[in-house]
Amino acid sequence: MNSNINKLAYILLHMSDRYPWAKLKSVYIDGIEVTQSIQCYKSGRQLTDRRDRKKDSSIKIIANKPAWIRLYIHNRFPSPQTITGEIRIDRSRPSDYILHYVTTLSPQPPGKIITQFHPTYASERSNLLSSLNFIIPQHIVSNDLRLYVKIWINDTPSTDIVDTYTINLDANLLQTLRLRGIMISYNRLDPTADSPPPIINLPAPTVTDLHNGA
Repeated sequence: MNSNINKLAYILLHMSDRYPWAKLKSVYIDGIEVTQSIQCYKSGRQLTDRRDRKKDSSIKIIANKPAWIRLYIHNRFPSPQTITGEIRIDRSRPSDYILHYVTTLSPQPPGKIITQFHPTYASERSNLLSSLNFIIPQHIVSNDLRLYVKIWINDTPSTDIVDTYTINLDANLLQTLRLRGIMISYNRLDPTADSPPPIINLPAPTVTDLHNGA
């Protein structure tokens, strides 16, 4: 089977000058997952009940929390390539809602990935080395974000782009916590001391103590 696929790749590569439809990318971005703890990614390959299946990255991102990005890169033919890349992030401002450049992310160590040919769902998602990984710092995660992804073969110029990908994120959801405290002082015998126990006086905590301990 591999010999037939290699023959097909050879034919397509030599036909590409005459037939534009034959210009297939050998290496391509299969998808991207943006998560802060749990996320949907190709759930149709994992969940049997259609009612449980969701779009990729459909779980909303919480503002002001770091996010982990997994970039899944595949190979159309059984000839692995070592790939690296970067992600440019644009973010909107509440004042004008126009996207402005914020930063460009480099991948987490080892900073590159060896592409796979039709990996299984379980083996790919269970192994962080199966994806090119990035971290968005928490101070960037807010408002509307747009991620521009580009990849290239490792040890080649970053201008020799192999594939690109764009995804929009809504990071406007704020997660808040409300606390109500009952402040109690203690003026009694010390239950931890030996007999005869002394009397201890512990003042009631303040709102600052409650905030610092939350």
